[in-house]
Amino acid sequence: MITTQGNDDGQLKQYIQRGDPQLKEVLLGFLDSASSLCDMMSTIMAAVLNEIMSIQANEACGAEGATR
Repeated sequence: MITTQGNDDGQLKQYIQRGDPQLKEVLLGFLDSASSLCDMMSTIMAAVLNEIMSIQANEACGAEGATR
C-alpha cells in the first residue's frame, strides 16, 4: 500500500514502474520535477484544471481545437 506520509518517493516510483508505459513516463516526469508527493499532486491537479478550463473556454467561444 502506498501512503503519503513521510518520504515515499522511492515506493511510488516502484509502483509506477509496473504500470502503463506512457502513463509511467508522464508520472515519473511529474515526480522528478516535484520535491514531494504533495507537490506532485498539486502539479497534476493544476495541469488537469488548466486543461478543463481550456476545453470549456473553447466550447464557450465556439473555437475548434486550440484555435481560440
